[in-house]
Amino acid sequence: MQRLRCVGRGALSCYLLTSTLCTAVFFGHRLSLFGELDRGEQLLVVAAVWVLLLSIAPAWFRHYRMGPAEWLWRWGVYGQRPPLRREVAA
Repeated sequence: MQRLRCVGRGALSCYLLTSTLCTAVFFGHRLSLFGELDRGEQLLVVAAVWVLLLSIAPAWFRHYRMGPAEWLWRWGVYGQRPPLRREVAA
């Protein structure tokens, strides 16, 4: 559950990463797999993206308070740069 919690904390960043990855896979200059994969292969792409998210998000949140997109969002909304890095335990 901790891994899912981390994906939820960085939901906007994870959404943007997923969109970028899937755009590269399905509409990219090299792969261009749109309309080429059957349902089983599409499920493999979904599983691969989830494995990536569930491994990257906990690693990110060990060092940072929020996702990069959430950080930029808060900076824009509040007009001041919020702290990104976690405090190092002494």
